[in-house]
Amino acid sequence: MGQYSIKLLNSLKAKLKPVFEIHFTEFVNKFEQSGMMDTVLAEYAEQLVDERITGSMLDIGIKRLKKCKFRPKPYDFAQLCKPTLEDMGIPDAKTTHDEIVARWGKYRHSTNKPPFSHRIVEIVSERVGYRAYLLKDYEFLALVGEEHAYWLDRAIRGELPQAAKALEYKRHDKSVIEALTAAGYQPPQDSPIMRRIAELKAIRTEAIENKRVKGAA
Repeated sequence: MGQYSIKLLNSLKAKLKPVFEIHFTEFVNKFEQSGMMDTVLAEYAEQLVDERITGSMLDIGIKRLKKCKFRPKPYDFAQLCKPTLEDMGIPDAKTTHDEIVARWGKYRHSTNKPPFSHRIVEIVSERVGYRAYLLKDYEFLALVGEEHAYWLDRAIRGELPQAAKALEYKRHDKSVIEALTAAGYQPPQDSPIMRRIAELKAIRTEAIENKRVKGAA
């Protein structure tokens, strides 16, 4: 079980215990009077650590707890703390699959692709989208499901990588050397690039001469 901190235990005493006392009288009768309160809350704390529940997620769980008819066990309470896909605005795995398939199929060559519905869809598309061409649909759906579950867990913990800003595309009508020469740059004649240019010119001149000689013969 996870090692909880005193800070977490105190937080449960301040937030969780009052809800238990108000909504679940059996909790008070069973544990308060027997002096086992700290022991029981410690079990909840350990489970929260195991499930990597953050402070904001704990608040979600407490809010949902007030609507429960029965007091949840430590594991069940930890699950209550986890935000749903709807809470986070994240599409489910099937919807993510369909969006990626459309992006790599219907919109593959489109210059006006629709924006991704969520960063998770974008990440999964970048990582495995091309495999939509290589796998059967049910295999690709399973792959997207695995990726979706992994990145959902990262999103819950606030660990989604930010999208990298793409570099602006600029078309160049001239080669780099032509652009530099036009700007007045003259590389030293004994520099590697100039020696290579001289070699290529010599090869071209020789090829032209050989062709001329064969033609004359």
